[in-house]
Amino acid sequence: MNRIGTTRWQRFAESKLVFPLIVLAVILLFDLIFDPGFFSLTVIDGHLFGNVVDIFRSGSTVMLLAIGMTLVVARPRSPPSSSIRTTRR
Repeated sequence: MNRIGTTRWQRFAESKLVFPLIVLAVILLFDLIFDPGFFSLTVIDGHLFGNVVDIFRSGSTVMLLAIGMTLVVARPRSPPSSSIRTTRR
């Protein structure tokens, strides 16, 4: 137990990630049971093909966009240009 009296499992169960992870596991289990070929991978001429590869390939652009937007929003703010000293020569 930590100092506030909750165990690691209790903190995990109260986390906002629990429900999405459970739903993802149920969807993947559904795909495994009803479409056994969903997780199959094939290599043709040195290139990897399959449903999982297509999902990662399609999701990669959205992932990069989300990471970029996160970095822009999380960056420290610079002071306004009017507060920056400029010297005239």
